[in-house]
Amino acid sequence: MTAPASASGPPRPLVVLGVLTVVVGFALGFGLAARRPATESAITTGTSAPPPATAAPATTEAAPTSETTAAPSTAAPTTATTTTTTTSVATTVVTTAPVTVAPVTTARPVVTTAPPVVTTAAPPRVLVTYPTDAFGRLLLPRAGTATLVITNSGGLASQWLVTGTGFRIVGAASQGTLGPGQSANVVIAPPSGDLPAREITGTVSVLGAINSSIPFAIPPR
Repeated sequence: MTAPASASGPPRPLVVLGVLTVVVGFALGFGLAARRPATESAITTGTSAPPPATAAPATTEAAPTSETTAAPSTAAPTTATTTTTTTSVATTVVTTAPVTVAPVTTARPVVTTAPPVVTTAAPPRVLVTYPTDAFGRLLLPRAGTATLVITNSGGLASQWLVTGTGFRIVGAASQGTLGPGQSANVVIAPPSGDLPAREITGTVSVLGAINSSIPFAIPPR
């Protein structure tokens, strides 16, 4: 009879299961290494990629007396998601338009000046009237008086003054002012004292009158 195989080594199914477990572990490692760049790219761009699904290895149950070798557990990598927040600051630009001030025009008042009213008045015209003799002279009697009438027939006032020698003024002023249309009387008489018997002549001056030199005569005795 042939003797049974030696039971010192492990059963063949267990060896095959161990080899399969190692192969599956290496395959998962390479797969994760290949997916890592894509995951890092997703982290940079702010997009989270779902973690790869890890297939659980098949477990083969051996005989009750056989030991079960558990496949190594592979931890899924932790993917961190970075969110970048950008805050936009609104900038308001205020543009101030130049203000144009219109010039203020002040109207000049119209001053109407009426032309002066020029009143042209007739110049003064002072005239002396008196009693005369045959020669046109003022007749001055030896015993008595004679009257000079001084009249202003012009349009303006005028002053007058009576002067002279060889006579005297009696009871009246010798000077004054005459307005237009006014008159003044001046009474004259022979000088006081004894007079010569002959004819006495002289001149009465009336300043301001047209006939300012008035000859007079005192008849002889």
